[in-house]
Amino acid sequence: MSKWIIVHLGLLCIFVGCGQHVTVRPPVNTSLGYRVYDAMGEIRRYPIHVGLLLDPKLRTDTIRVTRDLGTAEIPFGQIVSAKIIQVLSYKFDRLTFLADAKTAPSIVFAVELEGEKPAVGVDINQYPTALSRGVTFNVVATVDARLKMTLTENGQQIWVGHARSVGEAVSGGAGYGILEGSSQASDITNRKTDDLMTDFVRQIQRSEELKRFFEAKKL
Repeated sequence: MSKWIIVHLGLLCIFVGCGQHVTVRPPVNTSLGYRVYDAMGEIRRYPIHVGLLLDPKLRTDTIRVTRDLGTAEIPFGQIVSAKIIQVLSYKFDRLTFLADAKTAPSIVFAVELEGEKPAVGVDINQYPTALSRGVTFNVVATVDARLKMTLTENGQQIWVGHARSVGEAVSGGAGYGILEGSSQASDITNRKTDDLMTDFVRQIQRSEELKRFFEAKKL
């Protein structure tokens, strides 16, 4: 991630000066993209009360890199957590957010990171432009993010699933400026978290075990 961060923060110094350490937080998008809905196939809510337990390591996970000029931060965990809540709100009539499992309803859907945190690498490709004597660039990000989902009833494990997004995302080229850098970082983050949510949905939709369990609860 170092090349992009150094360039990004170096550009920031042009505008605000280098007298103090600065923090860059690109704007983020927590809305689901169309392909997540496409993976659902249909919106069908089960008349079930489910407790959602998001592991604190997931909720607070932040992609953060610090250099001499400043720090760049993207709240990856908050983005993923918000999208998980959206997905499950389309699956169940009642969804209670849990701080712990002590006061949970009988059915609990728990989500946690697999591994300490996602593996993320960011680089930058630069393209000099002869006419303007400037530079355009795009951001290249490689991401390996994994989630573990566990459904329990009265403390007994019913189902375990695993969602994963692994691959490379390349932003479109843009003018060499701080706003373009933030916009591209935000776009890539949104796309990669949508990739993860698409696999999240597919694991739920494909499980015959889950389907039988939820259908039985309707009787």
